[in-house]
Amino acid sequence: MNRILYCLVIAVIVISASYSIIAQTAPIESLINAERSFAALSVASGTKAAFLANLAEKGIVFAPAPTNGKQVWEKRPCSKSVLAWEPEFSAISSAGDMGYNYGPWTWSSHKDTLPSRYGHFVSVWKKQPDGTWKVALDLGIVYPTAFPKPLRVATVQHTAFTPKTTSPNARDMSLLSAEKAFAEASVKNGMVAAYQVVADENVALFRIDQHPMHGKNNITQALFEKNATVTWETLGSDVAESGDIGYTFGSYSFVTNGKTQIAGYYQRTWKKTADASWKLVVDVTNPLPQ
Repeated sequence: MNRILYCLVIAVIVISASYSIIAQTAPIESLINAERSFAALSVASGTKAAFLANLAEKGIVFAPAPTNGKQVWEKRPCSKSVLAWEPEFSAISSAGDMGYNYGPWTWSSHKDTLPSRYGHFVSVWKKQPDGTWKVALDLGIVYPTAFPKPLRVATVQHTAFTPKTTSPNARDMSLLSAEKAFAEASVKNGMVAAYQVVADENVALFRIDQHPMHGKNNITQALFEKNATVTWETLGSDVAESGDIGYTFGSYSFVTNGKTQIAGYYQRTWKKTADASWKLVVDVTNPLPQ
């Protein structure tokens, strides 16, 4: 009886551990699966159908300014072209209500043709009241040569440093304060210095015509804005319930001949660190077409 009881106890422990592992991995896996299902629908049924099915009601796309995505895609005609993509990196808040992915995409004129355009996407997702994931924000960059297909998806589970009891307004204001401080520093101290202060060690930098760059050591190379006076205007933001990740987006402008002109649009994803400061983990700029 003792041996049987011992085996039963071990079995319960193993099963409990298995369920614990599933519970820990399920949120991030569900986010990855949502991105993959989105991409699969794009290939099978067309990009328009895929975006309309996966965008949140107030989801943002850049066209080129940040715009309600459903309104944009409802006006676009159906196309026989194929937009395909897959995630190479995925991160999720500790509350499991917000996450972000990025990875390479390809575009082909038809299903039976080879890709002729390449780039990287960045998507921010939010969990909906019914438990499904929807895209809160989507944008990307274009570059001239193919990017290696990711062998696996790197993942990060963020850890909360802000209690869930903190009000949504307080969480949002905390991030906006960090964004404002960065914008002021970029004018006062220059772009490179401003980025060096707020960037995470493994920050992902996305710039048009270049493959993504990672790490603070690539900041100088990535910043085409480094030799100009740049001002930033935040147009929107949101923060996870757990207060550990959030995103901002808006426009950036150059001063030319004494006049400030919008040069493009940006999106930044931030994480909260153990010392309660915000660090930049994803940074995207898209210049306006010339």
